[in-house]
Amino acid sequence: MMQPRPTYPALPHPRHSFADGLLMFLLLCVSGNPCLTSQGELTRYVPLGMLLVIILGYGRRIPATAFRRVAKWGLFLMAIFLAQGLVFGSAIFLASANYIVKLSVAIFGAYVLGDRFPQVYLKTISAVAVISICCYALNCLGVVFPALCEIDTKGESIFLYTQLQSSIQDAYRNAGMFWEPGAFAGYLMLVPVLFANDWRLLVTRYRGYAVLLLVALLTTTSTTGYLLLFVWLMLFFAMQLRRKWLLVPILCLVLPLSYYVFMQLEFLNDKLTSEYEQALEQDEQEINFSRMGSLVFDMHYIKKHPLIGNGLVMSTRFADHLGYYDEEELDAFSNGFTGNIASLGVFFMIAYLASLWRNRTLRRKGSVLLLVVLLLQGEYFLNYPIFLALPFVNFSLKPTTYEDHRRPAYRA
Repeated sequence: MMQPRPTYPALPHPRHSFADGLLMFLLLCVSGNPCLTSQGELTRYVPLGMLLVIILGYGRRIPATAFRRVAKWGLFLMAIFLAQGLVFGSAIFLASANYIVKLSVAIFGAYVLGDRFPQVYLKTISAVAVISICCYALNCLGVVFPALCEIDTKGESIFLYTQLQSSIQDAYRNAGMFWEPGAFAGYLMLVPVLFANDWRLLVTRYRGYAVLLLVALLTTTSTTGYLLLFVWLMLFFAMQLRRKWLLVPILCLVLPLSYYVFMQLEFLNDKLTSEYEQALEQDEQEINFSRMGSLVFDMHYIKKHPLIGNGLVMSTRFADHLGYYDEEELDAFSNGFTGNIASLGVFFMIAYLASLWRNRTLRRKGSVLLLVVLLLQGEYFLNYPIFLALPFVNFSLKPTTYEDHRRPAYRA
């Protein structure tokens, strides 16, 4: 007599509290929502307000380890800022303290959310993506929303969505609730980083979210976002391939095809080609706001103070260019990787990447480091708590199948 096939209990998606979602939304807001980050002097105190919200609202969920991490990193940053003060002899207290507060917000936020961080981030950024796609579609149809705040000369924010001005080239691009489309693309591509321990989970169990985020990414038409998507797809494919020897012939087929597609997409081909040509001809004293142009510009300041950087204030960070360009022009550079090194030095960047590598909950360390470094080429993400939190995030994903429950839990 045939035995009936065993049945396994269906496991629901991990549930997360409203408090978790609210905390993640606030972390995203203080990580680049123009209404909270670029509206004059008052926005300088937003990170401090966020720190108070976490301590007062989530204080019981903050372990002692988090306070030790904050103390250790705070002392490290204070050493860098003290060295900068001795070298430059200028008052940099407020900007320095503000950065330490941002890092404290990042550490506390990561520890409060614990192993729920990846899923909570996925669901929160997906909600932001839904709103942005709807508002973007209405903008394309000619609907203009009343603004809450202006964003320099680029556009205006209604808090949950940023609509770009019709007079600029980026008008028909989706910026989400952030300062520009490239920033939104970076936060969308952070999802594969957070799910690095199990990319199959992202494209199977959360495939609905994945499709939604892909649609939102396509509406950004971000060069960096598209290239990051391609790199991640290649990494994902390589991880899933059982016969690794097939990688060579597959790459021989995929790379020429990718080059052909790249040449056919004018906005990618023209943009990267022009950036490369301008960077070749550019002098370190010239201003060029492209990714490559920003790299060339930043190298001038990295060479000046490679170890401790040039500080976070305009008077030291751009000391050699203040007489030729105004602060708004100097504040528009877009390579977050070299820009952060120019501000805080090689020591800080090495410490950040080394801490991410040493995160005991992270498995695919090399892939994550590659994706993070590429993401930082796009925007100044290390000025904000979400990216500063990465070395402290618990990447362990909760069990999602019956078989997973039978396996021993992954230990950090």
